[in-house]
Amino acid sequence: MRKQTLYLFAFSFILFLIAAVIQRKSISDMSNYTMSVDKTQDIITSLEALNNQFKSAQIYSPRFEVIAENFYNLYRMDAEKIPDELIELRELLKQDPVQLKRLDSLENLINTHLDALFAKNIYEIIQAEEAWRLAYLFKISATINLMVDYEERLLTNRQRDLQNSLRWSNILSTLFTVMAGSIIIGIFIFTMLLSKKRNWLEGFLESILNTSQNGIISFIAIREKDEIVDFEIEYANRAIENLLGFKPKQVTGKRLSEFTTQLDDNSMERYKEVVETGEMMEYENSIKVGDDIRWFFIRLARREDGVTSTFHEITTLKKSEEELKQSVEELAKSNAELEQYAYVASHDLQEPLRKIQTFGNLLWERNHDNLDEKGKQQLQKILSSSARMRTLIKDILGYSSLRDQPEFERTSLNEELQLVLQDLDLLITQRRAIIKTAGLPTIDAIPLQMHQLFFNLLNNALKFVPAERKPLIEIKCRSLPAEEIKAREDLVSDTKYYEIEVADNGIGFNNSHAEQIFGLFKRLHPKDSYGGSGIGLALCYKVVQNHNGVIFAEGEEDKGARFHVILPAQQLQQSPPITYEASSTN
Repeated sequence: MRKQTLYLFAFSFILFLIAAVIQRKSISDMSNYTMSVDKTQDIITSLEALNNQFKSAQIYSPRFEVIAENFYNLYRMDAEKIPDELIELRELLKQDPVQLKRLDSLENLINTHLDALFAKNIYEIIQAEEAWRLAYLFKISATINLMVDYEERLLTNRQRDLQNSLRWSNILSTLFTVMAGSIIIGIFIFTMLLSKKRNWLEGFLESILNTSQNGIISFIAIREKDEIVDFEIEYANRAIENLLGFKPKQVTGKRLSEFTTQLDDNSMERYKEVVETGEMMEYENSIKVGDDIRWFFIRLARREDGVTSTFHEITTLKKSEEELKQSVEELAKSNAELEQYAYVASHDLQEPLRKIQTFGNLLWERNHDNLDEKGKQQLQKILSSSARMRTLIKDILGYSSLRDQPEFERTSLNEELQLVLQDLDLLITQRRAIIKTAGLPTIDAIPLQMHQLFFNLLNNALKFVPAERKPLIEIKCRSLPAEEIKAREDLVSDTKYYEIEVADNGIGFNNSHAEQIFGLFKRLHPKDSYGGSGIGLALCYKVVQNHNGVIFAEGEEDKGARFHVILPAQQLQQSPPITYEASSTN
């Protein structure tokens, strides 16, 4: 039964209970009213009796009793009941402080004048010049009448309250009963419709399960002393016939332990873990189907006290994966050989190039005056080309050395920057450059690579400045706010990052080329105007990539460039990740 239906049943039951409580309260109110009415009637009767007895005391006279003994004797006997009547009234009024106060006053007045009334009647009191007592006697009568009026008002108010209570009780009990009945009728109709829909859904689900290409098997846990010892198959769809070679009817009712020859030794433990923890489990497993070994991707999910297993075959994918692994290994081996060859070739090229430069310089020094103008130009081109080639080879070796992966260590970027400024001191002095630096943090980094990063960024900033302009370089640093980190897809949330900005006043570049400048051998300006190999920024890109950071540039032609380097404060892994080369088109 659905939770909503249970809630409605519970609600209607509560309504019935409320209606029953209201009815019970109505009966209780009626009973209390009856008791209070009876008590009020008793009080009124007692007060009226007291009033009559007090009148008898006013009529009775001992002198007239001698004349008409039998007649006045009745008044005397009635008046003698006054003390007992007062006691009875006090018992009846003990829970009404207002009436008790009046009774105290009444009793005090009666006790004060009762002896005088037993000695003389009203007429004799007046004759004896004691008319002052009449005011007190009238007060006694008035007090009795006041108490009677009070009780009659109470009776009227109680009757009105009872009528209101009964009216509201009848309205509420009828309303709650009607609501509860309506809910039960509604639930009955809804249950009928739901049952019809459930039957349709069961048929629909059955058709979906049997047309699915994934195998689906439902197990129920078998327990002994509250411990799972096995699983029984409750349901299997038709797809298992193609995947496992069994028809659904053949496996339904069987236990998981009966298929131990086809499954691995951990299958039972996996099923138990899913039932006990409730957490879904996904894994790959090989299963023997006939004479073949097939691979399946299996997903286990708990269903009540059991497990539902869905699986599909990935044998072809596993074969492709193995082939891909083999290809990757072969490619890695080939790349390593190519890297070694490139390094050796670049290293070996330096010696003949050094000789070209040496003999070229000797030729220039010794035979400079013997050459005509054209010969001088040709020799100068040879020397210039050999110098550029030596720079290119040096940069290639530096770029290739980034594949050596030393471990990260706590590195002061301030110290690395100062070392770079010392290395560039001569160039800075020659160009009369102004360099403004900010405090840089200490992070997990590879010191040599940080040195290469700053060297190339500052060298570029000094190099790509017109000769007539004094270079101005500003280095800033800030800690990236959390909202900026979350906004970038290339950064990891919950990690601290620093952004280092290197800005110059050089020739700049068109901002549409901002991504291309990090490509290997990529140059935006003629080599005759500005020197360099075109490797420096590619090396910066690779260094930042090795440190799980981000580098990007902004530029404006003839107004300078700004390079932004974002680096994490701490590295999650012990050594830099394996990186892939940046495309030459970047």
